[in-house]
Amino acid sequence: MSIIFNLIVIAMVAFIAYMWSQEGLLSSFIHFLCTVIAGAVALAVWEPLAYIMMGVREDIAWSVSLALPFLVTLAALRVLMDVVIKYNMKFSNVANMIGGGVFGVGSGIIAVGILVISMGFLRLPAGFLGYKPIAYDGQGNLVRSGGLWLPADKLTAELYERLSVTGFASATPLALMSPNINEQAALMRITFDDRARNTMSPDDFVAIGRYTVSAANPNELFENQQVRDLDGKPFPSGTTIEGFVMRFESGAKEGGGQIVFGSGQVSLIYEDADGRTHRAQPIALVTQAKSDRVSYGRFRFDADEAFLASVGAASNATMAFEFPVPPRATPTFVLVKNIRVPVDRYPPLPIEDAQGGTLTTAQRDAAIDAEQILVGSVALADGSSSGGSSGGPVPINRGGTVISGVDADELRNSGVKVSTKLKFGFRKGNRGGIEIDSDNKIIRGEKLFSELSADIPTKLRVDEFYTDSGTTLVQIDVSWESRISILGKTLDAALRIAPVQLRAPGYPPFEVVGYIFKDNNGTKIRYDRGNPVRAFSQLPQVSQSKPDDKLTLLFLVDKNKNVEISTLQVGTKPIVTFDPPMPTIRRF
Repeated sequence: MSIIFNLIVIAMVAFIAYMWSQEGLLSSFIHFLCTVIAGAVALAVWEPLAYIMMGVREDIAWSVSLALPFLVTLAALRVLMDVVIKYNMKFSNVANMIGGGVFGVGSGIIAVGILVISMGFLRLPAGFLGYKPIAYDGQGNLVRSGGLWLPADKLTAELYERLSVTGFASATPLALMSPNINEQAALMRITFDDRARNTMSPDDFVAIGRYTVSAANPNELFENQQVRDLDGKPFPSGTTIEGFVMRFESGAKEGGGQIVFGSGQVSLIYEDADGRTHRAQPIALVTQAKSDRVSYGRFRFDADEAFLASVGAASNATMAFEFPVPPRATPTFVLVKNIRVPVDRYPPLPIEDAQGGTLTTAQRDAAIDAEQILVGSVALADGSSSGGSSGGPVPINRGGTVISGVDADELRNSGVKVSTKLKFGFRKGNRGGIEIDSDNKIIRGEKLFSELSADIPTKLRVDEFYTDSGTTLVQIDVSWESRISILGKTLDAALRIAPVQLRAPGYPPFEVVGYIFKDNNGTKIRYDRGNPVRAFSQLPQVSQSKPDDKLTLLFLVDKNKNVEISTLQVGTKPIVTFDPPMPTIRRF
């Protein structure tokens, strides 16, 4: 965290405290009361004023609508108090200094807290001035990562939450409607490339419906996605997944024409059994998968900086956000880029096979595939049908993809290549930790390349892996866009520590001896025939939420006319079946 920002906050509070310690105990106490009232007024008018301001300047609406009422109210109250209370009270110098300083600290914390919260709602980078109270945990979860040394924003939020259900109680208390508004500001700033929109208009989306998914235990419910709450704690048994379907209109689009969401910009507010309110972030998004055909998929927020966007050029897009909700908790509101909608605006979807309104994970997946969650729910909202197909959900084929035919075009289109050649190469002088032989072939090692090129002189180019005369490599693209993707497969804990293998009848399994992984950081090449990848979990972090990431696995196989690859497996679970089996003697 930035030392400078912490020092600025401490200095501002200290300055306000010092100033009022010089004014005396009574003046400092009166100013403290004015500050408390000004903060309450600002938070009371904040949301309706922001809705009005969004028609003027969306990017500053939430910030100005909080800071401006606070400053105006505080100034007005100060003028009023100076007119009404014309005389001071006499206290000792020590009482004036200490008492004035104490109330000055309180006024400073509230004033600086309101300032920090209001600044947080500006369209600024997530880590502006180094302050990032919410951050990714390495597994795609957003968790609390530490506050300010003097947590003025947190203390201010907690003060007004307590007052909203006690001394300043109302029918719409802050504690129940927008808990932890200091964190809400931080979550809204976690946007794609720190440049995407952090708010939208209430007219930019419509609540469509909701559904519930349950399972015997969290591993089954989350399908081994490592889900954590904002405190970094796992969810207990009895947790359910609550899905909320929304249709986003053209006004929700970014400048590039897409609707983009990260896991920080949509939240579910829920009450626990003790009446305390909490915030949950989405763990997955259901939306259209490809622009070239009507197909729908469930994309998990299981990677840091995962942002999901609408596809195609349609004027609107329907999406379903899924949230974890612990047992005995009651969802109350859904916040979409600061716009709060009551849960009761989302009617239950009439999904077939739901038992008591609850789906299993398989039924949820089948409902997505059968277009009951998105297409069916939109039809329901339009009043044209009850949603879903008359034949019921189409079951998902959990047995794996079948690749038919073994001709060169079919294999190439499926992301399979039997070859030792790289598509691109690198200069031998830039090989880093990669060992090469006299023919510029890769023997072993790994390195992250910022750039690869095909335009390198032959004598300087490294673009092939070494194998002996009796073996070759099968290269398989397992990225999300590939027909042989291994992403999103349901793997239990045992399979996640099992190896990824190619199987051929009559032969031992062929293991992963390397990979080519491309993401925003560059291209990483790993190749080590003597040290194969022993577990699925040891492969690079790949996610459905980052479709541009590419992962190609390298399998060392026997080059023999009798070797015919029949399946790609994780442990004993078939992921892809080649029908008929794929020979390795040919080079495509």
